[in-house]
Amino acid sequence: MAPPGRLLHIPYSYVLFTMLLLPTLSLLSMTWISVTYHFESVTRTHCRVPNFAPSISAMAGDNSPEKQIWRFGIAFYSVPRVLHGFVAYNHLSHSPLLGGKLWYRLLNLLVLFTIQMQNLALFTLSFVSSSEIYSIHEVGFISFIVFSIAHMIVFTFLYNTRRQPKDQFAFRLRLIFAFLHISIFAFSGYLFIRHNKYCEPYMYSYYAIFEYLVVLTNIAFHTVDMLDIPGSSYSLCLALNSPARSKYNG
Repeated sequence: MAPPGRLLHIPYSYVLFTMLLLPTLSLLSMTWISVTYHFESVTRTHCRVPNFAPSISAMAGDNSPEKQIWRFGIAFYSVPRVLHGFVAYNHLSHSPLLGGKLWYRLLNLLVLFTIQMQNLALFTLSFVSSSEIYSIHEVGFISFIVFSIAHMIVFTFLYNTRRQPKDQFAFRLRLIFAFLHISIFAFSGYLFIRHNKYCEPYMYSYYAIFEYLVVLTNIAFHTVDMLDIPGSSYSLCLALNSPARSKYNG
């Protein structure tokens, strides 16, 4: 129940769960619709060889309602994700051991920068499809991967410097998901190059499967944040003779 003067009180774990659920459900529903109703168009490539799974770019490109489902999910995912970047920055700023160190503060700013650039890149590649302006979509995709990997590495490093026993489980999970994300992306890049070079049957589909895993491991990495700040919340407050305002309680 919301305390007096508070119109809305939402546990932060609920915000995170809803935020991360949106792209997951968008990906699953978009894939089901594409495979069921637009299989030929989404698995067709320049190689003209058989495939069994479409890439995310192919599904979210020209077909409806897949394009709208993906863009809707990413749009509603992006706003709280931007806010979450500042929450994560604030959370790391309160390190009892290193919060005052210059190098720590600079790396924490880098964490904030990389997650916000990752958000911008994801928004760009989602709303400018490869069939519309390929060069912008390509830049968005490459930027998303670069900033995603950079964010995972720097955030995990800073998190480990906190040296608090209660943080070790979350640190190990982040380390696992970051390793999986980077490894899967590297292998998907190999599959994509091999597909373009040799035009082998099903190679594009193998790439597509690993592309799904790149997205899911990114989501899994950020899901660990729910372990860090379980007691935090978002509140919408109303003060007498003042407009409503939102407040984050860490």
